[in-house]
Amino acid sequence: KTVAAPESLGPYKTDFGTLTMRRSGDRVSGTYPHKEGRLEGTLSGNTLTGRWTQSNGKGRLIFRFNADFSGFTGVWSYGDAAPDRQWNGRR
Repeated sequence: KTVAAPESLGPYKTDFGTLTMRRSGDRVSGTYPHKEGRLEGTLSGNTLTGRWTQSNGKGRLIFRFNADFSGFTGVWSYGDAAPDRQWNGRR
């Protein structure tokens, strides 16, 4: 059973440090410590599609949350390339 996404997502321990996100409607924004990281995206069901920005670059991301939003499996890429690098998180 899928639960509605909470307004506060995380904090998650991820491959790039602790990620905390806030949801407003279907819009999600978040921050993480790796190179002043920020992300913005759109949540559809349990899938977040968006972009990340850091002091050293930017790119795309896709996170698939588990049913209770306690964690996610994700992929990311630089620029506009198709995301294929691992970015996973767990509470």
